[in-house]
Amino acid sequence: MKKKLKLRTANLALIMSSVTINPMKTKLIQKPWFWGIAFVLPLWLFISFHNDLFGHWHKFWPVSLTMFFGAFMAGATSEGGGAFAFPVFTLILKISPYVARDFSWMIQSVGMTCASLVLVMRKHPLFKAGLFSPLIGSFISTSFGYFLANQFTPPTIKIFFVSLWLAFLFAYILILKKPQTNSTHQDLALIQWPLILTGLVGGIFSGLVGSGLDLFTFSVLVLYYKRDIKEATATSVILMALNSLMSITGLWLFKGFSTQSLWMWWAAIPVVAFMAPFGAWFVEKGQPRWVFALLAMSIIVQFFAAFILLKLNSIHYLMSACVIAISFSFFIALSRRKS
Repeated sequence: MKKKLKLRTANLALIMSSVTINPMKTKLIQKPWFWGIAFVLPLWLFISFHNDLFGHWHKFWPVSLTMFFGAFMAGATSEGGGAFAFPVFTLILKISPYVARDFSWMIQSVGMTCASLVLVMRKHPLFKAGLFSPLIGSFISTSFGYFLANQFTPPTIKIFFVSLWLAFLFAYILILKKPQTNSTHQDLALIQWPLILTGLVGGIFSGLVGSGLDLFTFSVLVLYYKRDIKEATATSVILMALNSLMSITGLWLFKGFSTQSLWMWWAAIPVVAFMAPFGAWFVEKGQPRWVFALLAMSIIVQFFAAFILLKLNSIHYLMSACVIAISFSFFIALSRRKS
């Protein structure tokens, strides 16, 4: 009897050991494609079939194609997917910058949230102060930037956008030239006034064009706080996801979504749900330099395309020069700060 009891106990222990958390299942939720397949795609398919939406896809395939590349860049760099898409939509597809901005928030709330889940599940190093403090600042200023956008003409917003991103390219070059750090130093207090100020400024830009908070935060984290590029990238991705979720909540409560932005959103959702997490996974595993090359090429093309395609006046040229000069000076000042 005792032998049978011991045998049953041993069998029970063997069964229980097989029921314990399977490392393969834990790794499954860390895969870049998991959240898209498990949650986003089934919901998207259900809504699409239920409302017979596929007959309209041929009208919006350029949006899906644009976001295929934009979502990857959103996960792999500090440039949000909307930042890649904004000039394509406004310069080539002739979409209103206000619709493009709203779409940027809407699509980043899907793609960058999926990318953020991958980063969190993989326990990627994050700079908590770089997440918390800018979010506080942006909470105050994003709505101000949103209403400020209505005071400018579409060409002004477009030129401002491409000029700002050209300045960011210069900052990124400064960053890549600096020796890499290990990111092993201890996190600072969650409240960092330089980062709150960064959030205030970046939030205004996000309110204007749908992105920018991640760009400025990334630059400050690497150039001023001397954080590791990969850590700063992951932090800025999650930050922009939270800012986008906050922004579309406010948009939904106080204004609502335009029909055009909703159709664009629908067309891009399945693409960004896969490509943004893949970008986040890629930058964790690989070297970011060829991603930077793609980013640099897109920024330069956007800048010159804006000046070729838009009808500009002397005010636009002056504004572009001022934005580039001020931003360059800002990034140089950050880079000269000693650790």
